Amino acid sequence: MNIGGGGEAILVLVACLLAPAGVWLLFVHRRRRSGVRSYCAACDYPLAGLPADAARCPECGADLRAAGAIETGRRRADPALVLAAIGLLLPALAVAALVATRALRKPPAVATVVRTPAVTPPPPPPAPAPVPVNVYADVADDALADAILAEPAPPDIGALLGEATDRAKASAKAAPTSAPSSGNYGPDPWVARLVDATLARQADATREFPPPWARFVESLRSTRHLPHERWRQYLQAGVKVDASFRDSIVVGAAFPYEYRTTVRVSPELAQRLQCRTLSLSLGDVTSDEPLRYDPKSADQFRSTSTYWFRLTPEQWKRIPPGDHVVRLTALVAHQGINNATGDWLVRIERPIKVLPRTERYDRHEYTPGLDEAMARSLYVSAAPGSAVADGLRWTGGGLALSIACDGAPADLYAQVSVSPPRSTGAHIVGWAHWRKGERAVRELKLNAKEFGAMVGKPIEVTLIGGNAEGTLLSGEWWRGTVKFDGVTLIDATSDAPATRPESLSVPELQIHRPGTKLRPFGYYPVEPATRATTRPTASAAGARPRSQDLGE
Repeated sequence: MNIGGGGEAILVLVACLLAPAGVWLLFVHRRRRSGVRSYCAACDYPLAGLPADAARCPECGADLRAAGAIETGRRRADPALVLAAIGLLLPALAVAALVATRALRKPPAVATVVRTPAVTPPPPPPAPAPVPVNVYADVADDALADAILAEPAPPDIGALLGEATDRAKASAKAAPTSAPSSGNYGPDPWVARLVDATLARQADATREFPPPWARFVESLRSTRHLPHERWRQYLQAGVKVDASFRDSIVVGAAFPYEYRTTVRVSPELAQRLQCRTLSLSLGDVTSDEPLRYDPKSADQFRSTSTYWFRLTPEQWKRIPPGDHVVRLTALVAHQGINNATGDWLVRIERPIKVLPRTERYDRHEYTPGLDEAMARSLYVSAAPGSAVADGLRWTGGGLALSIACDGAPADLYAQVSVSPPRSTGAHIVGWAHWRKGERAVRELKLNAKEFGAMVGKPIEVTLIGGNAEGTLLSGEWWRGTVKFDGVTLIDATSDAPATRPESLSVPELQIHRPGTKLRPFGYYPVEPATRATTRPTASAAGARPRSQDLGE
């Protein structure tokens, strides 16, 4: 019920009038008497049976001799008066309950503090921003060009080129100051000098090409200062694509290649130049295999690894052994103004020698003396007194293997693998290569947590030589196999010096001799005592020595 403030006051007034009337009716509803018996007027006790001279009421002790102390007839309630009293009291109680409920629901009054804000004077107006002083505003055009072309370049070359860019753009919208009689509105002479200097600097790979030079020319595009043929020259000189191939390839082998770009334009323009490889040709055979690589912006256009592909046997029949030319074709597309596009092709050509495929290429034949000498030039554990950080180590999450080569008698490109004890499988750690006569250390790593339980146990290390056909390396690669048996796995996670048993100094060295049955799988033991005593040091190989690896 929603009662306003005036209605609530009226209800309270009515309740105040009804409540006393109801109480008065309840008080008088028992004052009527009926009957002939005598009763005490004070407590309504029946006095029948008392002596006639009784002086006091036996119930309440009232004096019965006083006037009006004895009344005749018993008091009885009047039902009509009772109902009238109830009818008056119930509305009064209802009004009281309503008023109490509204009082409890009403939130307490909160004192409101009115604060008068302090009057502060308005802040002073901000000082006007300093107007940059253009120190080159009064410099003549030719003098400005002379200052830019001065050698060595002034330290404020960026500010000078910025002023030249603003002037050239402004003058491009107006007619030339001296129009030739032929009516050919060409570039202003001072702008032409700067454009020629910019293109010459861009074409010279030995000189730096800062972005202000690039932005100067690019701001003149589609103006009279930069003809279309000059803009085309600038674009094609700004993106140089280069490729790397092998010097020779065997018939039927994989063909590896890599490519990269040299960008000499502004970073903004490099983002709008899209490059992609189109085809690769060898002799008269062309393959579109490079098309599977997505185009990239010029500043990101490079091979992420060494790519290679294989020609089919039918294609190899069209490429006889001998001297040929390999060619990589790439497309450079420029997304220009108003969706106008321009593109051009880039071709990289290199001579290559195609070698015939021989039986020795596919199957290694044992070469007495050479195979033993190759095996003795390799080792995976530190010899007594050696300062090389080599060996097989547990790093906490995998293996680290350092292999040293001490003047190999031939080029070696090997797949390196490790085999746990009594295991039928091998884990490939990586690939390592050495040139003939090279003395260096190669470190390989393998994430293999299962080797953590093999610390202190002998591990088999195997090097399988190949011809590096999947790389850009060329050479007369040794194709044999070397196995080290009994290389103890060292714990490199402990600060304590590692225990290096005597057998670890010179593990058993074996080479593979096809067709022999001297050992399982045709391995032939090699006496390691004839190894060279001069070892490559860790510093010479760029490795970091560890005391626990060296057993110091």
